[in-house]
Amino acid sequence: MVGSFSGGKICDVLARRGVSAMNSRKYPMAASLAGVAVFTVLTGLTHRAALAVVFISISMLLLYVSSSAAWATASVAAPANCTASIGAMQNFGGYFGDALAPVITGFIVQQTRSFQPALFVGAGIAAVALVGYWVLVRGPIPPVALGDDA
Repeated sequence: MVGSFSGGKICDVLARRGVSAMNSRKYPMAASLAGVAVFTVLTGLTHRAALAVVFISISMLLLYVSSSAAWATASVAAPANCTASIGAMQNFGGYFGDALAPVITGFIVQQTRSFQPALFVGAGIAAVALVGYWVLVRGPIPPVALGDDA
């Protein structure tokens, strides 16, 4: 909850300080995804349970910052008549990942007898998402005029 509220607040503060609507969402998303990757790797590298809990908690907080920034991006990235479609695509991607994560984690742990490689895969996915958002999210999607035959 703290991460979600913080992500929204960060986006709002950046927008009020003159950062473009798109970048005011993109920058916190990218920074938080970088943090997710770093703290997830640190979780996999530590041998102390208390430290692992701290690192994964920070990673989850940052994941929620990223999630709220992603949801805020939909409203500025898509034309008004497509915002719901972008939201549906985000939901699909999230639910698809949520469904695959325990299966892939279980497979990795079964093969390696360790959660460490699974954590590293998770960190890699966060890094790929970071690069994807940074490279692919450039500006708003221009509206398309729909004709009578649409």
